Amino acid sequence: MAYFDRFVAFTTMIDDIGKSIQKIKTDRMERFGLQSTDALCLAVLSRRPEGLSLTALAAACRLDKAAVSRAMHRLFESGNVAYRESATKNTYRAPLVLTDKGKAVVGAMRELAADAVTHASADVSPESLEILYASLEQIRKSLARYASELEQSAQDE
Repeated sequence: MAYFDRFVAFTTMIDDIGKSIQKIKTDRMERFGLQSTDALCLAVLSRRPEGLSLTALAAACRLDKAAVSRAMHRLFESGNVAYRESATKNTYRAPLVLTDKGKAVVGAMRELAADAVTHASADVSPESLEILYASLEQIRKSLARYASELEQSAQDE
């Protein structure tokens, strides 16, 4: 397969996968009154019980701070997130943590994620999945490096 054909096939498959994932996330998160960005923030916070500042959360989610700020507003309103009790009065840097309600939502999200992964990988062997994830991670790193090089080259011009 020629490089151009491989590029088209790869990007088309990745785009299709992304669209399917987005549809699934939207459908599943609506039952909690959440958007997919909200769900991502909850998932990341669940892995950091000590909490994260808004800036650190945005970086961990790989989202811009404005999108995370909007998500935090919704999550505060719904009672899923709070500032850590020991936080200072400066909420800009105060660690954000899950409430008990947020932890329960993440528990339900884990079950839905397990269901989605089970469906997605039903016809793929565990060995093939291991190779797939390792390959995707290497491709992700290589593309990020290349994108960074292109950005640097454009800045140098």
